[in-house]
Amino acid sequence: MSTRISRFGMFVPDLSKAVTFYEQIGFQKQRELEIPSMRIAFVALEDTVLELIQKTAEVPFHKDGVLNHITFDVDDIVQAVKEFTEAGASFFVPPMSLDSGQVAFATGVNGEVIELFQA
Repeated sequence: MSTRISRFGMFVPDLSKAVTFYEQIGFQKQRELEIPSMRIAFVALEDTVLELIQKTAEVPFHKDGVLNHITFDVDDIVQAVKEFTEAGASFFVPPMSLDSGQVAFATGVNGEVIELFQA
């Protein structure tokens, strides 16, 4: 299975303010989207992508201003869920489809939030 870190996610109380800040320090906005319960902007500095997330409804795993999760791009989300589970991760959002692909969320062995994404 191919797995690579693709981005880091951080909840913010004001998405527009956060995007402006990161643009002012050299990041470039790649895209913005809205999904149920959150608005998201992806900003990049060279090969590093930061996913800025403003909640629009209550979500179970957030704290503003703190790196919230690490995203792994995977080529087979079902296999990745199996392997991460065998390694000790516990999935609280099973694989689900989005417009851009499939996503699943887990907590790692230290309570960290892990996102798996398959385009």
